[in-house]
Amino acid sequence: MKEKAALRPLRAAEAKRAVFIDFEGTRKDLPSLLGVYIAGKKSFSQTVMEQALYPAVLYKSPKIGWRVKAAGPAEALEKLRCVVESRRLRVFAWTTLEQRTIIKLLKGFPELREFWRGRVENAIPYAKEWKRRVHPEVKLSRKKGRGPNTLENYEKLIGFKRHTIHGWGLTGKRVRGVRAALAKRGSMKKLTRTQKGYWTNLLIHNRDDCQGMAAVMAVVARESPTRRRKGSGARDPERLPPEQSIPVRS
Repeated sequence: MKEKAALRPLRAAEAKRAVFIDFEGTRKDLPSLLGVYIAGKKSFSQTVMEQALYPAVLYKSPKIGWRVKAAGPAEALEKLRCVVESRRLRVFAWTTLEQRTIIKLLKGFPELREFWRGRVENAIPYAKEWKRRVHPEVKLSRKKGRGPNTLENYEKLIGFKRHTIHGWGLTGKRVRGVRAALAKRGSMKKLTRTQKGYWTNLLIHNRDDCQGMAAVMAVVARESPTRRRKGSGARDPERLPPEQSIPVRS
């Protein structure tokens, strides 16, 4: 029987500074949207990567108080690379889908693709191990077509509150709805209230995913047995000399 690879230790200081990403789109297409939350800066931004949805970037809503921009996948990931590399930040996503998708998106950009290869860590094994140790009595709920280790289940476990507009399976419907409406009407101003709501709710859902993941991982790292005690000689990863920088899994 093949042994499971040991998880790379995650310190509380690393989790507090880490980057959390989440793609949104339909099941059959490449992602339409990339959400990025940089925990150390408490900074959240979104990049619309699907050209058909670029007009939506100009839409303003009082419910959207963060930056939404338009850029191709390579441009968006190059900008994120600069942040990750300069500050030596770890990058997490919920499942391995984001890592696999990034490699597909960067097929024509070998250097950038190599940087991102193995860069995005799956948060689920960390969360599962934490639950096994800290909440062994809790039985996570299962929904049709999904396993128990959903982000929503772990968010509930730590008390993170999502917006009520969240609903699994709605993302594709929202993307398709806005895409079709823009193709027909050409401008967000001409969309119906319902269609505009699709877009707003998609953005809020994506933000909840990124910030909720950050909240879960902060608790996981804080309650991890690998966390060193104060005065044990632990150093801030931001201050590590180049030759001792945090390694990246291949």
